[in-house]
Amino acid sequence: MAEQQEFFSGAQPLSPRLRRLVAGLREDSAGLSERMLQTLRSTIPEYGSLGDSLAQDVYRAGVKNAELWYDSLLAGGRPHEDNLRWIGRFSQRRHAQALSLSALLQAYRTGTRVYMDAMLSQVREHPTLRDEMLFRVSPFLLYYSDLMSRTVSDTYLTEHSRELLWKEQLQARLSAAVFNPTSPGAFEDAARALGIAPEHPHVALALRLGPAQLPATDPTLPEQILEALVATAPSDSAPVARSLHHGHWLAWLPLVAGETADARERRLGERARQLLRAFPDAEAAGVGLPGAAAAGWRTSAEQAMGAIDLGRRLHKGGASFRYSDFALDTLMRQSSEMSGLCGEMVACIAAEPQLLETLETYFEHRQNHKVTAAALGIHRNTLLHRLAHIEAMLGASFDDMDWLSRIYLALRQRRLSRGTLPSLH
Repeated sequence: MAEQQEFFSGAQPLSPRLRRLVAGLREDSAGLSERMLQTLRSTIPEYGSLGDSLAQDVYRAGVKNAELWYDSLLAGGRPHEDNLRWIGRFSQRRHAQALSLSALLQAYRTGTRVYMDAMLSQVREHPTLRDEMLFRVSPFLLYYSDLMSRTVSDTYLTEHSRELLWKEQLQARLSAAVFNPTSPGAFEDAARALGIAPEHPHVALALRLGPAQLPATDPTLPEQILEALVATAPSDSAPVARSLHHGHWLAWLPLVAGETADARERRLGERARQLLRAFPDAEAAGVGLPGAAAAGWRTSAEQAMGAIDLGRRLHKGGASFRYSDFALDTLMRQSSEMSGLCGEMVACIAAEPQLLETLETYFEHRQNHKVTAAALGIHRNTLLHRLAHIEAMLGASFDDMDWLSRIYLALRQRRLSRGTLPSLH
């Protein structure tokens, strides 16, 4: 029997008869462990889904735990520190196997109950032993259960904190590899360490933080945002990585297999809107396009942040924007030929502010004559006269969809050209 280091306060030696009974049960630790494993698998869902190898590990640990329980009861004290360290290592293994702390603690309580039930079944017909169980063994049971719970939970939570710190460090390395690539293979190494397939496309979602939402003000904010994003779609793919970059909280989400681009854009757009509802002090949210590897992640993040700039410049309302809605604008802005053509298209009416305002308002309100006239504060007939004048000046027709789309894009380019936008590439 292992040396004891601390005795239970008020512990009294067991009677010879009960000691013999306890010693006999200790000899049957293997049978008790088998019974315990069956009980765990039938009452705790996480243990019910254990694979064979893990179940064998639980069984072997059960044998050891049964021996510790009965040895401690015989000695009236706590297990030796070596045994408590073994309990700690056992708890660490369960953490590494992604078993929850609540399931682990429930398993310990269940195991102790199995050991106790085995004793009770042999003393039911013996009043003297029943009293001894009640007045000597029961108080020790509470002491022992509390000691085991503290040992298990303290070690588990310490391991959990260590893992969180390790993951945060990996997240920082991954972010650095995305935005400041200096070491070849750094992104791939950090991604694989986090269980991320670096070659798999991911989409960036950006939340622009308000002045009062900087992590320096509230260090818990990044984790709060992550929890809120996961809550927007609990059954959806969780973000695989996140970062803080130039006043934005960024997350990268994996693509859903078989999902169409249109369905993806609608789904992510809705998640961005829900995230904004959870954090109303945030300024805006943006969604990029899919990208793989470090360069693809960086481009998607820049697109998500750029979508916010583009959206806020082109739209008077709304705070959630998708880069896919502005991809054509970006391509046109990158072409000097297209930029020149757009400038020429609106040059004529730009000289007449009233007509330019009319045309912009007309597109802003989806070519609805009544709503456009109301927004401008003019009669509908006045609006029709102005639109006809624009057609005559430009030699075009609002019924010509080709011309209509070109002039619409030209007006968007003019609005975007008012000030310098950050590069998206």
